[in-house]
Amino acid sequence: MADTDKEVLMPHSTAPAIDLPELDFDDMEVMSVRDGGSCG
Repeated sequence: MADTDKEVLMPHSTAPAIDLPELDFDDMEVMSVRDGGSCG
């Protein structure tokens, strides 16, 4: 059963790829705050 779950996770691996961009957005916000902090 675990083997089947693993196989289902593989195709799901493509979903995380969409999550990556979302993380980038968060990183951008963090970078902006970091830049402001450095300048401030």
